[in-house]
Amino acid sequence: MRSFALTGGRASPGSESFELLTYVVTVPWSSGYSGLHLQPEHLSILEHAERPASVAEIASHLSRPLGVVRVLLNDLQEMGAITKYSPTPTANRPDDRILQAVIDGLRAAG
Repeated sequence: MRSFALTGGRASPGSESFELLTYVVTVPWSSGYSGLHLQPEHLSILEHAERPASVAEIASHLSRPLGVVRVLLNDLQEMGAITKYSPTPTANRPDDRILQAVIDGLRAAG
């Protein structure tokens, strides 16, 4: 499915931001959610995030652009199906652009 169709034409996740190193985890009740109004990618995120996973990991797992994953994560957060938390900031945290380049390189190698 094309990215445009996955996000319903939305290019921005809305007011919430999901940085590459933000972790998301499925809210326990949502693991049994029937999937009403959820696309297969939403369900894949819920399954992958049963244990805390970073936004970068999820984007790599889905093989989708980061912007698309951020929109899908926002959908799930609005439904109450996931919760997010940011890791403790460190002085040597790499820039998001560097992490995105690493993800792109790993995809190209695989």
